[in-house]
Amino acid sequence: MPVLDGVAAAREIRALSGSESATPILAPTASPLSEQLATYARVGMNGCISKPVDFAELISKFESCGSARRIGESMAALAG
Repeated sequence: MPVLDGVAAAREIRALSGSESATPILAPTASPLSEQLATYARVGMNGCISKPVDFAELISKFESCGSARRIGESMAALAG
């Protein structure tokens, strides 16, 4: 079991000082309901991505967060 769920983790990340608090956060979800989306926005998440995750969509979502180049390059390196 994880120690924190995504909402709690997002709250903790947003409470950090410095640039770490601006880390892009996307919630992976199988069926995003409007109340879930409202909760994600309230805790400072940048959005959500549907599961199963499509790599191109993931990169596109991070690009919209303004962290495109660094995160995109890291993800591409991981994908091989």
